[in-house]
Amino acid sequence: MRTLSLRVLQQRKMQSPPVPPYWRPKTRGDCLELPRPCPYVGCRHHLMLDAKSSSLKLYVDEPDMMRATCSLDLADEGPKTLEEIAEILGITKERVRQMEEEAMASITAQADYLEGEL
Repeated sequence: MRTLSLRVLQQRKMQSPPVPPYWRPKTRGDCLELPRPCPYVGCRHHLMLDAKSSSLKLYVDEPDMMRATCSLDLADEGPKTLEEIAEILGITKERVRQMEEEAMASITAQADYLEGEL
């Protein structure tokens, strides 16, 4: 991953296809027919920007170097191995395993909480 300057980001924005103002996809159906790479970088499913809340930094990948820009597109392709996910995200296989473990622990904790509420 490489960090791009504000000037480069502004140049890329000028080169992007025009997007109607204020419109954003709200459902998966809204974005199925949109061009790829996806122009809606602010979408929570977009893979181009990774905002780390603890460091308040933006990490930007080159869109032409990315295999995919939307996590929903990847989900539509079906199951992936740890190696495939690591390659897509540009991280190690071990980090993918750790993230999976954290996500499963979070889901389990939420399920336990909801079970207690019933």
